[in-house]
Amino acid sequence: GAGASEIDAATLAAVLARHRYLGAEQAEMVRRLTTGGERIVTVAALPGTGKTTALNAAAEGWAAGGFRGIGVSTARSATNEIQDVGLPATSIAKLLILTGERAERGLEPLPPGTVIVVDEASAMSTPHAVALLRLVERCDGKLVLIGDPHQIGAVGPGGIYGHLTRLLETIELTEIRRQREEVDRDVVRLAHE
Repeated sequence: GAGASEIDAATLAAVLARHRYLGAEQAEMVRRLTTGGERIVTVAALPGTGKTTALNAAAEGWAAGGFRGIGVSTARSATNEIQDVGLPATSIAKLLILTGERAERGLEPLPPGTVIVVDEASAMSTPHAVALLRLVERCDGKLVLIGDPHQIGAVGPGGIYGHLTRLLETIELTEIRRQREEVDRDVVRLAHE
């Protein structure tokens, strides 16, 4: 109920009309990310469920609504997927350094309504999560945490993403779209388990 980085219904409808190929789960993800108004949104996605495709549509919606999107991950090498959807991306540590330098110069660290998208959020440390939350609170923005709560956790103090997926109304992507054959989808599900 924070009203964070919300686009209007007409903008959402236009975005979804341009992305008619999205499945029901993906379209719901785009709707929640762009119009839900939550300060923190968690997304739990099985491999191959189309989170990157849905994120592309959400990023388009944020841009159309005048909101800046930034992608981050614990490891800079993991930001390629976020960059593929058109969001500038870097490591969490680098973003915190850059925004800290701006604040030291008396500037606002981020533009109003900035959306920070964390990919592979299960690997994010709790101190980093707190720092990112402070940034989005300061700019009245949104923190989107995307990952798989069953994947390997943070090296340092962590577990916050998994905890939040149980605490909040998490967007879940379960329909495997990358693999076309049911037997291949079963292999992905079994490997995930």
